[in-house]
Amino acid sequence: MSCLAILLMTLLILCVALFLLLRNYVGSETASLNAYKLVEPARGAPLEIRDFQSLSPERQIIWRHWAEQFENLRVSGISQEDMDQLSEKLNTLGVLRVKIIKGKIYHKFYSQNTSASRRVRFFLTFLSKVVSQYPIPDVDFLVFIMGEGIDKFSRLYPHMPLFAYDLDPTNPTQCKNNILIPDVNVLAKGPALLRKIKAAHGRYPWERKQEKMMWRGSTTGEGPRFALVEMAKQFPQKIDAYFIFQYNKMPRDLKTLNLFFKGMFGIGESRRVPEAEHLASKYLVSMDGNVSAWLRPVWIMASNSVLLFQYQWEQWFYKALVPEKHYVPLKPDLSDLLEKHDWLKSHDEEARAIVKNANDFVEAVFQPAFLAEDMAFVLTAYASLQRFTPVAPAPEEISASFVDGLFSKINRWVPLV
Repeated sequence: MSCLAILLMTLLILCVALFLLLRNYVGSETASLNAYKLVEPARGAPLEIRDFQSLSPERQIIWRHWAEQFENLRVSGISQEDMDQLSEKLNTLGVLRVKIIKGKIYHKFYSQNTSASRRVRFFLTFLSKVVSQYPIPDVDFLVFIMGEGIDKFSRLYPHMPLFAYDLDPTNPTQCKNNILIPDVNVLAKGPALLRKIKAAHGRYPWERKQEKMMWRGSTTGEGPRFALVEMAKQFPQKIDAYFIFQYNKMPRDLKTLNLFFKGMFGIGESRRVPEAEHLASKYLVSMDGNVSAWLRPVWIMASNSVLLFQYQWEQWFYKALVPEKHYVPLKPDLSDLLEKHDWLKSHDEEARAIVKNANDFVEAVFQPAFLAEDMAFVLTAYASLQRFTPVAPAPEEISASFVDGLFSKINRWVPLV
Protein backbone atom coordinates (compact mmCIF):
# COMPACT_ATOMS: atom_id res chain seq x y z
CA MET A 1 0.00 0.00 0.00
CA SER A 2 1.39 3.38 -0.96
CA CYS A 3 2.14 6.12 1.56
CA LEU A 4 -0.65 8.24 0.07
CA ALA A 5 -3.20 5.45 0.57
CA ILE A 6 -2.07 4.97 4.17
CA LEU A 7 -2.37 8.71 4.80
CA LEU A 8 -5.88 8.86 3.32
CA MET A 9 -6.97 5.83 5.37
CA THR A 10 -5.62 7.43 8.55
CA LEU A 11 -7.47 10.68 7.84
CA LEU A 12 -10.69 8.75 7.19
CA ILE A 13 -10.39 6.92 10.51
CA LEU A 14 -9.75 10.20 12.36
CA CYS A 15 -12.81 11.84 10.72
CA VAL A 16 -15.05 8.93 11.70
CA ALA A 17 -13.76 9.02 15.27
CA LEU A 18 -14.34 12.79 15.48
CA PHE A 19 -17.87 12.41 14.11
CA LEU A 20 -18.75 9.75 16.70
CA LEU A 21 -17.29 11.86 19.49
CA LEU A 22 -19.29 14.94 18.49
CA ARG A 23 -22.47 12.91 18.05
CA ASN A 24 -22.15 11.48 21.57
CA TYR A 25 -21.46 14.93 23.01
CA VAL A 26 -24.42 16.60 21.32
CA GLY A 27 -26.60 13.61 22.09
CA SER A 28 -25.81 13.77 25.80
CA GLU A 29 -26.64 17.50 25.99
CA THR A 30 -29.84 17.06 24.04
CA ALA A 31 -30.89 14.16 26.25
CA SER A 32 -30.54 16.26 29.40
CA LEU A 33 -32.61 19.04 27.84
CA ASN A 34 -35.24 16.68 26.45
CA ALA A 35 -35.70 15.32 29.97
CA TYR A 36 -37.80 18.45 30.47
CA LYS A 37 -39.83 18.01 27.26
CA LEU A 38 -43.25 19.61 27.60
CA VAL A 39 -46.50 17.77 27.06
CA GLU A 40 -49.63 19.00 25.32
CA PRO A 41 -52.58 19.25 27.75
CA ALA A 42 -55.27 17.90 25.42
CA ARG A 43 -53.73 14.61 24.28
CA GLY A 44 -50.78 14.05 26.58
CA ALA A 45 -48.59 13.74 23.49
CA PRO A 46 -45.44 15.75 22.77
CA LEU A 47 -46.17 19.09 21.21
CA GLU A 48 -45.43 19.57 17.54
CA ILE A 49 -42.28 21.61 18.17
CA ARG A 50 -40.81 21.05 21.60
CA ASP A 51 -37.50 19.21 21.39
CA PHE A 52 -34.27 21.11 21.82
CA GLN A 53 -33.10 20.74 18.24
CA SER A 54 -36.13 22.57 16.86
CA LEU A 55 -35.55 25.73 18.91
CA SER A 56 -33.82 28.70 17.35
CA PRO A 57 -30.05 28.79 18.01
CA GLU A 58 -30.57 31.73 20.36
CA ARG A 59 -33.15 29.91 22.45
CA GLN A 60 -31.03 26.76 22.45
CA ILE A 61 -28.32 28.73 24.25
CA ILE A 62 -30.82 30.10 26.77
CA TRP A 63 -32.43 26.70 27.44
CA ARG A 64 -29.04 24.99 27.74
CA HIS A 65 -27.97 27.51 30.36
CA TRP A 66 -31.18 26.92 32.34
CA ALA A 67 -30.71 23.16 32.13
CA GLU A 68 -27.13 23.42 33.37
CA GLN A 69 -28.25 25.53 36.32
CA PHE A 70 -30.92 23.04 37.33
CA GLU A 71 -28.54 20.10 36.94
CA ASN A 72 -26.09 21.82 39.30
CA LEU A 73 -28.88 22.11 41.88
CA ARG A 74 -30.12 18.55 41.48
CA VAL A 75 -27.91 16.98 44.15
CA SER A 76 -29.31 19.13 46.96
CA GLY A 77 -32.82 19.40 45.54
CA ILE A 78 -35.62 21.40 47.17
CA SER A 79 -37.18 20.33 50.45
CA GLN A 80 -40.46 21.42 52.00
CA GLU A 81 -38.63 22.42 55.18
CA ASP A 82 -36.23 24.71 53.32
CA MET A 83 -39.07 26.29 51.35
CA ASP A 84 -41.11 27.03 54.48
CA GLN A 85 -38.15 28.32 56.49
CA LEU A 86 -36.96 30.56 53.68
CA SER A 87 -40.40 32.00 52.96
CA GLU A 88 -40.95 32.81 56.64
CA LYS A 89 -37.78 34.91 56.65
CA LEU A 90 -38.82 36.85 53.59
CA ASN A 91 -41.96 38.43 55.03
CA THR A 92 -40.52 41.93 54.92
CA LEU A 93 -38.99 41.74 51.43
CA GLY A 94 -40.31 42.02 47.89
CA VAL A 95 -40.70 38.28 47.37
CA LEU A 96 -43.61 36.50 45.76
CA ARG A 97 -44.31 32.88 46.69
CA VAL A 98 -46.37 30.92 44.18
CA LYS A 99 -47.95 27.49 44.17
CA ILE A 100 -49.41 25.89 41.06
CA ILE A 101 -51.54 22.93 42.10
CA LYS A 102 -53.49 21.00 39.47
CA GLY A 103 -53.45 24.03 37.20
CA LYS A 104 -54.66 26.49 39.87
CA ILE A 105 -52.41 29.35 40.97
CA TYR A 106 -52.07 30.48 44.59
CA HIS A 107 -49.80 33.32 45.58
CA LYS A 108 -48.51 35.01 48.70
CA PHE A 109 -46.68 38.30 48.48
CA TYR A 110 -44.20 39.12 51.23
CA SER A 111 -44.21 42.90 51.07
CA GLN A 112 -46.35 45.92 51.87
CA ASN A 113 -44.59 47.98 49.21
CA THR A 114 -47.44 49.27 47.07
CA SER A 115 -45.12 50.06 44.14
CA ALA A 116 -44.57 46.32 43.73
CA SER A 117 -48.26 45.47 43.31
CA ARG A 118 -48.28 46.09 39.56
CA ARG A 119 -45.24 43.86 39.11
CA VAL A 120 -47.05 41.08 40.95
CA ARG A 121 -50.15 41.47 38.81
CA PHE A 122 -48.17 41.47 35.55
CA PHE A 123 -46.29 38.33 36.50
CA LEU A 124 -49.41 36.49 37.65
CA THR A 125 -51.26 37.45 34.48
CA PHE A 126 -48.39 36.04 32.42
CA LEU A 127 -48.24 32.93 34.60
CA SER A 128 -51.96 32.27 34.15
CA LYS A 129 -51.43 32.24 30.36
CA VAL A 130 -48.58 29.77 30.74
CA VAL A 131 -50.68 27.47 32.92
CA SER A 132 -53.59 27.64 30.47
CA GLN A 133 -51.34 26.53 27.59
CA TYR A 134 -49.07 23.95 29.23
CA PRO A 135 -49.56 21.13 31.77
CA ILE A 136 -47.33 22.59 34.49
CA PRO A 137 -46.45 20.08 37.24
CA ASP A 138 -47.39 20.98 40.81
CA VAL A 139 -44.75 23.48 41.95
CA ASP A 140 -43.97 25.77 44.87
CA PHE A 141 -41.46 28.54 44.10
CA LEU A 142 -40.23 32.03 45.00
CA VAL A 143 -39.83 35.08 42.75
CA PHE A 144 -37.85 38.17 43.76
CA ILE A 145 -40.18 40.89 42.54
CA MET A 146 -38.18 43.83 43.83
CA GLY A 147 -34.76 42.20 44.15
CA GLU A 148 -34.35 43.29 47.78
CA GLY A 149 -32.26 41.07 50.05
CA ILE A 150 -31.35 38.67 47.28
CA ASP A 151 -27.67 38.47 48.29
CA LYS A 152 -28.45 37.66 51.91
CA PHE A 153 -30.78 34.79 51.20
CA SER A 154 -28.63 33.44 48.39
CA ARG A 155 -25.87 33.06 50.96
CA LEU A 156 -28.17 31.41 53.51
CA TYR A 157 -29.66 28.97 51.00
CA PRO A 158 -27.07 28.46 48.25
CA HIS A 159 -28.86 25.32 47.03
CA MET A 160 -32.32 26.89 46.69
CA PRO A 161 -33.35 28.06 43.20
CA LEU A 162 -34.66 31.60 43.43
CA PHE A 163 -36.32 33.11 40.36
CA ALA A 164 -35.15 36.65 39.63
CA TYR A 165 -35.25 39.20 36.82
CA ASP A 166 -31.57 40.14 36.79
CA LEU A 167 -28.32 39.41 38.58
CA ASP A 168 -24.77 40.65 38.90
CA PRO A 169 -22.56 37.91 37.39
CA THR A 170 -19.53 39.25 39.27
CA ASN A 171 -21.29 38.27 42.49
CA PRO A 172 -20.58 34.52 42.94
CA THR A 173 -23.33 34.15 45.53
CA GLN A 174 -26.03 35.30 43.14
CA CYS A 175 -24.77 33.15 40.29
CA LYS A 176 -25.10 29.92 42.26
CA ASN A 177 -28.85 29.77 42.61
CA ASN A 178 -30.58 32.71 40.95
CA ILE A 179 -32.57 31.49 37.95
CA LEU A 180 -33.26 34.37 35.58
CA ILE A 181 -36.72 34.46 34.00
CA PRO A 182 -38.48 36.89 31.63
CA ASP A 183 -38.94 40.13 33.56
CA VAL A 184 -42.20 41.95 34.10
CA ASN A 185 -41.16 44.89 31.92
CA VAL A 186 -40.81 42.64 28.88
CA LEU A 187 -44.03 40.81 29.76
CA ALA A 188 -46.17 43.89 30.44
CA LYS A 189 -44.83 46.53 28.08
CA GLY A 190 -42.79 44.58 25.56
CA PRO A 191 -45.31 43.50 22.90
CA ALA A 192 -46.95 46.92 22.46
CA LEU A 193 -43.64 48.81 22.55
CA LEU A 194 -41.98 46.50 20.04
CA ARG A 195 -44.89 47.01 17.66
CA LYS A 196 -44.44 50.79 17.92
CA ILE A 197 -40.71 50.50 17.32
CA LYS A 198 -41.15 48.34 14.23
CA ALA A 199 -43.81 50.70 12.88
CA ALA A 200 -41.32 53.59 13.21
CA HIS A 201 -38.75 51.97 10.88
CA GLY A 202 -40.37 53.55 7.85
CA ARG A 203 -40.37 57.03 9.35
CA TYR A 204 -36.63 56.89 9.99
CA PRO A 205 -34.83 55.11 7.13
CA TRP A 206 -31.13 54.53 7.67
CA GLU A 207 -30.05 57.04 5.05
CA ARG A 208 -31.87 59.91 6.80
CA LYS A 209 -30.81 59.19 10.36
CA GLN A 210 -28.51 61.47 12.34
CA GLU A 211 -25.06 60.00 12.90
CA LYS A 212 -25.33 60.63 16.61
CA MET A 213 -25.39 58.50 19.75
CA MET A 214 -28.60 59.04 21.71
CA TRP A 215 -29.67 58.25 25.28
CA ARG A 216 -32.34 59.31 27.78
CA GLY A 217 -32.72 57.99 31.30
CA SER A 218 -32.66 58.59 35.04
CA THR A 219 -29.86 59.34 37.49
CA THR A 220 -29.74 55.80 38.88
CA GLY A 221 -26.43 53.99 39.10
CA GLU A 222 -22.95 55.39 39.51
CA GLY A 223 -20.52 56.77 37.01
CA PRO A 224 -21.33 55.81 33.41
CA ARG A 225 -24.65 57.64 33.07
CA PHE A 226 -23.22 60.85 34.47
CA ALA A 227 -20.12 60.44 32.32
CA LEU A 228 -22.27 60.07 29.21
CA VAL A 229 -24.33 63.19 29.90
CA GLU A 230 -21.18 65.17 30.62
CA MET A 231 -19.56 63.95 27.40
CA ALA A 232 -22.67 65.03 25.50
CA LYS A 233 -22.02 68.60 26.64
CA GLN A 234 -18.47 68.40 25.30
CA PHE A 235 -19.31 66.64 22.02
CA PRO A 236 -22.86 67.66 21.06
CA GLN A 237 -22.20 66.87 17.40
CA LYS A 238 -21.70 63.20 18.32
CA ILE A 239 -23.77 62.61 21.47
CA ASP A 240 -27.34 63.55 22.39
CA ALA A 241 -27.79 62.46 26.03
CA TYR A 242 -29.87 63.91 28.86
CA PHE A 243 -31.35 62.91 32.18
CA ILE A 244 -35.13 63.10 32.20
CA PHE A 245 -35.71 61.92 35.74
CA GLN A 246 -33.87 62.38 39.01
CA TYR A 247 -33.77 59.36 41.29
CA ASN A 248 -34.99 60.67 44.64
CA LYS A 249 -33.88 57.86 46.96
CA MET A 250 -30.66 59.60 47.86
CA PRO A 251 -28.88 59.68 51.26
CA ARG A 252 -29.80 62.72 53.32
CA ASP A 253 -26.35 64.29 52.95
CA LEU A 254 -26.61 64.10 49.15
CA LYS A 255 -29.94 65.85 48.81
CA THR A 256 -28.17 69.19 48.96
CA LEU A 257 -26.72 68.29 45.55
CA ASN A 258 -30.13 68.26 43.88
CA LEU A 259 -29.93 71.80 42.56
CA PHE A 260 -26.36 71.18 41.44
CA PHE A 261 -27.44 68.11 39.45
CA LYS A 262 -30.31 69.96 37.83
CA GLY A 263 -28.13 72.91 36.92
CA MET A 264 -25.21 70.87 35.65
CA PHE A 265 -27.07 68.13 33.79
CA GLY A 266 -30.30 69.85 32.82
CA ILE A 267 -32.54 67.19 34.36
CA GLY A 268 -36.16 67.54 33.32
CA GLU A 269 -39.18 66.10 31.55
CA SER A 270 -38.69 68.58 28.70
CA ARG A 271 -35.81 66.40 27.52
CA ARG A 272 -37.99 63.28 27.27
CA VAL A 273 -38.17 61.65 23.84
CA PRO A 274 -40.60 58.78 23.09
CA GLU A 275 -38.81 55.52 22.36
CA ALA A 276 -39.90 55.44 18.72
CA GLU A 277 -38.46 58.93 18.15
CA HIS A 278 -35.02 57.68 19.22
CA LEU A 279 -34.85 56.03 15.81
CA ALA A 280 -33.93 59.42 14.33
CA SER A 281 -30.37 58.58 15.46
CA LYS A 282 -28.27 55.75 14.06
CA TYR A 283 -26.64 54.82 17.35
CA LEU A 284 -28.60 54.21 20.58
CA VAL A 285 -26.92 53.69 23.94
CA SER A 286 -28.09 51.41 26.76
CA MET A 287 -26.45 51.39 30.21
CA ASP A 288 -27.11 49.86 33.60
CA GLY A 289 -28.56 52.00 36.36
CA ASN A 290 -28.77 50.58 39.86
CA VAL A 291 -29.57 47.28 38.13
CA SER A 292 -30.13 46.26 34.49
CA ALA A 293 -31.62 48.53 31.84
CA TRP A 294 -34.63 46.18 31.54
CA LEU A 295 -36.54 46.71 28.29
CA ARG A 296 -34.25 49.32 26.73
CA PRO A 297 -31.75 46.99 24.99
CA VAL A 298 -34.65 44.91 23.68
CA TRP A 299 -36.50 47.73 21.94
CA ILE A 300 -33.22 49.13 20.59
CA MET A 301 -32.43 45.74 19.04
CA ALA A 302 -35.92 45.77 17.52
CA SER A 303 -35.23 49.19 15.97
CA ASN A 304 -33.30 49.99 12.81
CA SER A 305 -30.52 51.65 14.82
CA VAL A 306 -27.38 50.15 16.37
CA LEU A 307 -27.31 49.18 20.05
CA LEU A 308 -24.21 50.42 21.92
CA PHE A 309 -24.30 48.40 25.13
CA GLN A 310 -22.65 48.83 28.54
CA TYR A 311 -23.81 46.41 31.22
CA GLN A 312 -22.77 44.44 34.28
CA TRP A 313 -26.18 43.18 35.43
CA GLU A 314 -27.51 40.40 33.22
CA GLN A 315 -31.03 39.46 32.21
CA TRP A 316 -32.30 36.04 31.19
CA PHE A 317 -31.50 36.39 27.46
CA TYR A 318 -28.02 37.94 27.68
CA LYS A 319 -26.25 34.56 27.38
CA ALA A 320 -27.39 34.37 23.76
CA LEU A 321 -26.17 37.86 22.82
CA VAL A 322 -22.91 38.09 20.85
CA PRO A 323 -20.87 41.32 20.94
CA GLU A 324 -20.09 42.82 17.52
CA LYS A 325 -22.90 40.68 16.08
CA HIS A 326 -26.00 41.86 17.97
CA TYR A 327 -24.57 45.01 19.56
CA VAL A 328 -21.46 47.13 19.93
CA PRO A 329 -19.94 46.66 23.42
CA LEU A 330 -18.82 49.62 25.52
CA LYS A 331 -16.26 49.66 28.32
CA PRO A 332 -17.68 50.10 31.85
CA ASP A 333 -16.33 53.67 32.06
CA LEU A 334 -17.37 54.52 28.46
CA SER A 335 -13.78 55.49 27.67
CA ASP A 336 -14.16 53.95 24.21
CA LEU A 337 -17.46 55.69 23.39
CA LEU A 338 -16.12 58.24 20.89
CA GLU A 339 -13.91 55.61 19.28
CA LYS A 340 -16.94 53.34 18.76
CA HIS A 341 -18.90 56.25 17.27
CA ASP A 342 -16.16 56.97 14.76
CA TRP A 343 -15.80 53.28 13.87
CA LEU A 344 -19.53 52.91 13.21
CA LYS A 345 -19.56 56.06 11.11
CA SER A 346 -16.71 54.77 8.94
CA HIS A 347 -18.08 51.19 8.75
CA ASP A 348 -21.64 51.77 7.64
CA GLU A 349 -22.22 48.33 6.12
CA GLU A 350 -21.00 46.59 9.29
CA ALA A 351 -23.32 48.79 11.33
CA ARG A 352 -26.30 47.83 9.18
CA ALA A 353 -25.38 44.15 9.54
CA ILE A 354 -25.45 44.51 13.34
CA VAL A 355 -28.91 46.04 13.09
CA LYS A 356 -30.11 43.12 10.95
CA ASN A 357 -28.70 40.55 13.38
CA ALA A 358 -30.29 42.34 16.33
CA ASN A 359 -33.67 42.41 14.58
CA ASP A 360 -33.39 38.68 13.92
CA PHE A 361 -32.53 38.07 17.59
CA VAL A 362 -35.67 39.86 18.77
CA GLU A 363 -37.81 37.86 16.34
CA ALA A 364 -36.21 34.61 17.53
CA VAL A 365 -36.53 35.26 21.26
CA PHE A 366 -39.25 37.75 22.19
CA GLN A 367 -42.40 36.36 20.60
CA PRO A 368 -45.06 36.10 23.36
CA ALA A 369 -45.55 32.41 22.53
CA PHE A 370 -41.83 31.79 22.99
CA LEU A 371 -41.79 33.56 26.37
CA ALA A 372 -44.67 31.37 27.58
CA GLU A 373 -42.91 28.23 26.37
CA ASP A 374 -39.67 29.34 28.05
CA MET A 375 -41.44 29.81 31.37
CA ALA A 376 -43.13 26.42 31.03
CA PHE A 377 -39.72 24.85 30.46
CA VAL A 378 -38.28 26.55 33.54
CA LEU A 379 -41.18 25.47 35.77
CA THR A 380 -41.08 21.90 34.47
CA ALA A 381 -37.35 21.71 35.13
CA TYR A 382 -37.78 23.27 38.57
CA ALA A 383 -40.48 20.74 39.51
CA SER A 384 -38.02 17.90 38.94
CA LEU A 385 -35.88 19.24 41.81
CA GLN A 386 -38.66 19.15 44.41
CA ARG A 387 -38.30 16.45 47.04
CA PHE A 388 -41.86 16.92 48.23
CA THR A 389 -45.32 17.03 46.75
CA PRO A 390 -46.72 20.59 46.88
CA VAL A 391 -50.28 20.79 48.16
CA ALA A 392 -52.94 23.47 47.92
CA PRO A 393 -53.30 25.81 50.90
CA ALA A 394 -55.88 24.84 53.52
CA PRO A 395 -59.12 26.89 53.45
CA GLU A 396 -58.13 28.73 56.63
CA GLU A 397 -54.87 29.84 54.98
CA ILE A 398 -56.61 31.47 52.01
CA SER A 399 -57.46 35.17 51.83
CA ALA A 400 -60.63 36.45 50.20
CA SER A 401 -59.09 38.85 47.67
CA PHE A 402 -55.88 39.92 45.99
CA VAL A 403 -55.73 43.27 47.82
CA ASP A 404 -56.51 41.65 51.16
CA GLY A 405 -53.73 39.14 50.70
CA LEU A 406 -51.31 41.69 49.30
CA PHE A 407 -51.45 44.29 52.03
CA SER A 408 -53.63 43.38 55.00
CA LYS A 409 -52.80 39.75 55.64
CA ILE A 410 -49.46 39.07 54.06
CA ASN A 411 -49.20 35.62 55.67
CA ARG A 412 -52.20 34.26 53.78
CA TRP A 413 -52.54 32.74 50.33
CA VAL A 414 -54.56 34.31 47.54
CA PRO A 415 -56.04 32.17 44.74
CA LEU A 416 -55.77 33.62 41.25
CA VAL A 417 -59.26 33.74 39.77
